[in-house]
Amino acid sequence: MALALISGASEVQASGSGATVRFSPNLARSRVFFDAELCHPVRFREAMSALHDVVVGDLRFKKKDRTAYLQWKKEQAERDADFLRRSFAVAHRSVSHGNHPFGAILVDADGHVLIEAENGYMPARDATVHAERLVATQACTSLAPEIRATATLYSSAEPCAMCAGAIYWAGIGRVVYGLSERRLRDITGNHPENPTLDLPCREVFASGQRSTEVVCPLLEDEAAALHAGAWAQ
Repeated sequence: MALALISGASEVQASGSGATVRFSPNLARSRVFFDAELCHPVRFREAMSALHDVVVGDLRFKKKDRTAYLQWKKEQAERDADFLRRSFAVAHRSVSHGNHPFGAILVDADGHVLIEAENGYMPARDATVHAERLVATQACTSLAPEIRATATLYSSAEPCAMCAGAIYWAGIGRVVYGLSERRLRDITGNHPENPTLDLPCREVFASGQRSTEVVCPLLEDEAAALHAGAWAQ
């Protein structure tokens, strides 16, 4: 970026090679000056020196190297996919145990799986025993708040309003899910065992007083495949 002092109007000219900023002083304005004695000349000198460093530093701006960040972002995406597929495996196991195809796991900041939970609808036909709610409850009773705050809950499907509330109250800091609730509703229809809501978990979390990061939906087609034939009436 180039700077220039010109007569006329101030302007910014942008091109493919950069930008030129032209400043025009207001010569019609009355001059402003003052006559004073510095009480603390050393402090004034240091302040002017710091201001000079800021101005010069801005003029010498260099584009940040984002290589490390992009590598971290790639590794995070791969890690999310791996753990999300693990929640899919838990959902598949849930079906083999006679329950609905939902599963969830909790992973700490170091990548250790702390909790796994299947859907628990059967045998009591308890519609509140969702996998995410079970994870949140167990986390509350077995893990310290600082561990929960930096942990990620991976769920085969988007947490419903009940489960999102449980996750919020458990203080779990991050959620990654596969199948969106809207798409799940298209799959289940008005099934008596799963009359799916259509309320994004983001909206539930947004109504709270602490932040919950949500990454979604990931591997949604794989997540949807878990429900093939599960809701036939």
